This record gives sequence, C-alpha cells and structure tokens, in this order.
Amino acid sequence: MDHMNFLGSTIEKIAKEKLGILKNSKKIVLSKQHSVVRKLARVEAKRMKIELFEEGSNWKIREKDFIKKNFSMFFEKANYNFNFPELFGEHQIDNASTAVATVLSLGRKDILDKNIDKGILSAKWPARMQNLKNGNLSSYMGKNFEIWLDGGHNLEASNIIKKIIEKWKKENVFLVIGMMIGKDPYSFIKKLIKNLSAIFLLPIPDHQYIRPYEIKNNIKKDISSKISIECSLDIKEVLKIIKENYPSGKLVICGSLYLAGEVLKQDGFKIN
Repeated sequence: MDHMNFLGSTIEKIAKEKLGILKNSKKIVLSKQHSVVRKLARVEAKRMKIELFEEGSNWKIREKDFIKKNFSMFFEKANYNFNFPELFGEHQIDNASTAVATVLSLGRKDILDKNIDKGILSAKWPARMQNLKNGNLSSYMGKNFEIWLDGGHNLEASNIIKKIIEKWKKENVFLVIGMMIGKDPYSFIKKLIKNLSAIFLLPIPDHQYIRPYEIKNNIKKDISSKISIECSLDIKEVLKIIKENYPSGKLVICGSLYLAGEVLKQDGFKIN
C-alpha cells in the first residue's frame, strides 16, 4: 500500500486521514470500499452534515454487457446505461461508474446522459495498461508482439495485471520491470510468476531505483528454472532480445511511472 509512512499502517488510519479532506465538502461519493471505510465515511458524513452517496445503497452497477460493451447502473432509484470506457481492464468500468455517480450527484439538468457517455468514451489514461500499438516500439517489434505499459508499482496493480495476463495462457508473456527504492518488487513479481515466460529487469535512469541485480538475486529462489530472468540496460535492449529469441508474445512493462514516462518518450507518444 502506497504512502503508509504518511497515512498510517492500517485501513482505519488511512481512511481517517483520507476523510480529512471533507472539511469544506457538501457531498461525498463513496465507491465500493472495505466495511471499515464505509463505516467511517458514514460517521464523518453524519457528523459534518455532508450528503453521502454510497455504492451499493444509493448507486450501483446492475450489469456489465461484455458483448455490447456497455453497463447499466442505478442512481437514486433511476436507471442509466453507458458505454464501457476505452480503457483496458474491468476495474476501469467500476471507475467509470464512480465518475458517473459523482456527476449525477450534482443534480445538474444541463449535463445530459449523452454528455456523460461522451466523457467516458473520451477518457485517456496513459500508462494504465496502455496498448502501445501505433508507436516506434510496436513498429520495431512487428505484428506478432503486443506491448502493454502500466505505471503500477503496488500489490493492487499487480493483482490487476495478474487478472489480465491469466487470460493470455496460450501466449508468451514477458514482464519488463523497474522499481524505485522503497517499493516492493519481490511481492509484485511473485504474484505474476506463474504466467510468465521471461522477466527483464531495468534501471530507471536519473532516479533512485533498485538495482536490477539486487532484484534478481532476491527472487531467483522463487523463479522456475524454465523462466529466464535478465538484467538489461534499457528497453531497446529488451526488445531486441525478445524479438531475436521468441516468435511472438505480449510484453508488460511496469513497476514505475518514471519508467513508463521514459518508455512513452521512446515510443514517440503524444497526448492529443
């Protein structure tokens, strides 16, 4: 869990710190949360006389249609239908529903459903399971490879990535990772090991990163002999090794937003 040194080491302590931002609020929209967080939010909302819109009671997703790529939800007894966001991962649908609930809580009649839908479809989130399919890197790798970029560096991120790569069982899956000092690459990688063909460890230039050989030495005992683990100089070297030794596969580059930024730079990515 990120920022535990600042926010506390338990869910209750972290929730109390986070709820401190409610001082001048009139409304709070609560997404699906741990029961401890829900209870604290209710107490604080009541104490501060803030209107609470809680997932599960005031609003909730009713159904996700993965064929039509839309979801239905209710908000204060009214029903709505919206398109899936063009972001990868089922959790992004849940994020979209929270955003919708926030907009609806405003009670603005001038914001129409079609405006909300347009906002969902136009949402962009670089380095969150972003498919680098039109840039310099994919052009170099060719059509037999896919490159996915995620700046995630905590266990929540590894759980999301795990759910995604578990669906790629018939593919070669390559983990390309670099992490900053203070993060936990060992727990992150252990979550994903069973679904990997190879692991490539990278430095993060100009930042305080964990040395690739340190990560390698600490996780070797948990790695199957069938999974190769390499310390590389940069992303270009990794791509060259994979292209020369494997016929196809999917690359997941992750572990740091600083690393993600460098990869996007080399890919020639520009935000429209």
